[in-house]
Amino acid sequence: MMKKILSFLLAMMMLTSVAFAATFTDFDAAHWAYPYVDELVANGVVNGYEDGSYRPDANVTRAELAKLLSVQFGTSVEKTYTDVLEDQWYYDYVTASGSYFITGTEFYPNTPATREEVAYAIYASKNIKSATAPATFTDAADISEAYQAAVAAVAESGIITGYPDGSFAPKNNITRAEVATVLSRAIKADNHQAQYYEVLKMAKLTDRSYDDNEPLSYGDLSSATLRMFNNEYKLAYYNLGDMVGKRPFDHPDALSFWVIGRDVLGAEIVTEAMIDTPISVGEAIDAYAFFAEKHDLDKRTIDKTVLLPGVDRSAPLSYFRFAQLVTEVDRQIPVLIKVVVTGGATADQPTTEIRKDLSTYPSNRKLYQAILEEVPNAVYEAPYEISSAALTGTYDFAREMKSFLLNPLNQFCQIAAHNGAQIKIHYYPSLVQSKDKVYVMRVKLEVVSAQPGQLINDICLTELTRPIKAGDVFFCDLNTNEQIPSANYNGGKITIDKIYE
Repeated sequence: MMKKILSFLLAMMMLTSVAFAATFTDFDAAHWAYPYVDELVANGVVNGYEDGSYRPDANVTRAELAKLLSVQFGTSVEKTYTDVLEDQWYYDYVTASGSYFITGTEFYPNTPATREEVAYAIYASKNIKSATAPATFTDAADISEAYQAAVAAVAESGIITGYPDGSFAPKNNITRAEVATVLSRAIKADNHQAQYYEVLKMAKLTDRSYDDNEPLSYGDLSSATLRMFNNEYKLAYYNLGDMVGKRPFDHPDALSFWVIGRDVLGAEIVTEAMIDTPISVGEAIDAYAFFAEKHDLDKRTIDKTVLLPGVDRSAPLSYFRFAQLVTEVDRQIPVLIKVVVTGGATADQPTTEIRKDLSTYPSNRKLYQAILEEVPNAVYEAPYEISSAALTGTYDFAREMKSFLLNPLNQFCQIAAHNGAQIKIHYYPSLVQSKDKVYVMRVKLEVVSAQPGQLINDICLTELTRPIKAGDVFFCDLNTNEQIPSANYNGGKITIDKIYE
């Protein structure tokens, strides 16, 4: 017991020595690794030194790496070494991480860890899935044979990436800044594959079964891209004039392929011989980024250099990589549409992000086509009055026929306006439930303003006990089956079935 206590106290003076906030004498937000270090410090994973420094460029020893991995990811099989003695602070950590390192009878605990050794340690401690192809770094031949599979796997997973010149530098020592970056990515890696799959399934871009390594064809990618950015599953191909109904050849994805070819890849590529052949990673990035920018109301641009980092642009695009691409583009330009209704002739259509952290999903996630960042779990978990069926069945209708459902929402806004209140209604296709042609829309209602002394309760029939006033924002259910006055708005009532606060 005394040995373990002593080991703990001594270890606290090493890499993860004294707890500080993410404010250091030699390291600040201008450093490229600061966001990773700041995150790990906040979570108590790494710390600075007693003198207030972080020493981002200092090397990390093999013993320090063993401690980080065994504490963060658990221990493996035990292995003893001739140069690791029981009275040394790192004894327990090194002996408990036997399968995380390729070793003989000696461990060399005070030797700086190399980048290829760290790649292997992460690969082994996290049980990272094997790569679909060898690493493509410019210096891939310099990677030791024993480490090649591990480097390829962690690179493909995005945990360890190369340098701007395309090299990996496998024999370079790894610094404290680099270790913090790698560790932050590795901690999050548990969810990445599941996150990608969830995002792909939510967006409902294809009928094909998800298979990590299955390549997508030009036709698959073309239709999936147009579905995402036209916000419809059954593609109507608006604004194509005479092309509609005149596919260049007989194939369900032919017209989509023609659009992608015309706008991005070049019309000459659109042939019957090409449509079912795999599309490359680079071509998919170009097509997907183009349509993300084209359909973005804020006219933002995509930084393509950070999409699918470390992945060979000439390689075929797999389902796993496509799902990752959808997720990474969504981080730059959220692509799931919501509609904000104000009672005017037109409604703006801003975007809202798909929730990436699966650990925060509501307990009834399977009922919904999409889980969004801005919608609290309480809203998802509250039952609908008219049905307990999954809302995924309503999603296509609510998304593609939203103009039908926006009419009563605009009337709600107009009733409020005629009674001295201005409201906005945030409409989400993924929150619409139906039964017997009655639609309940779970929306976010924003009270922008109200006349002095005028409470919106005067025009809303609700079960809320407190007054609703200007500045309030809440989720509620609006029912299309309620009778809404259309000729005379004065004195009309907005029927809100339920309020979720």
